[in-house]
Amino acid sequence: MKLELRYGVLMGTGYLAWLCIEYGLGFHREGIPYFPIMEILYLVPIGFIIYLAQREKRKTLEGKITTKEAFITGLFSALIGAIITPLSLGFFIAIINPKFLQAQADFYIRIGSATPQNVTEIVSLRAMILNNVGLYFFAGTFMSGISALMLKKNIAVSVNQRAGLKSSKSNNKKK
Repeated sequence: MKLELRYGVLMGTGYLAWLCIEYGLGFHREGIPYFPIMEILYLVPIGFIIYLAQREKRKTLEGKITTKEAFITGLFSALIGAIITPLSLGFFIAIINPKFLQAQADFYIRIGSATPQNVTEIVSLRAMILNNVGLYFFAGTFMSGISALMLKKNIAVSVNQRAGLKSSKSNNKKK
């Protein structure tokens, strides 16, 4: 669980770094129409972090990990990341860019997706937290499954080694 905690914290605090990069590149001001795309692009680092967690877990198990163990490692990392993400978002809005929510609200009103009366239903700290927790947990769960399946080739070799079976490559070399 210590490994999952470490990678979950990396995922949650990585979100703060990602927000700072978005802010520095102008995606919270003049580039705000592209902000949703940038949020979706953060799924790539999440997938990579999950893969790294699963790979490290495999190393701690001496290269012998099942698909289920790999999936659970990624799942717990994603859960911890989803829990920490609201803290990163709250810190970002409170300290780094207090005008972030207002900029989003103005944008949604300008493009007609919201009215001044209902914009707080769409753009609020609560709405963003709920959106991020859901998105990053479910996306992390999905990516955890994909990554666990990607490790399957190496996992199959390890399972065969557990059973005392030799791989087909080593059998071919002996012939």
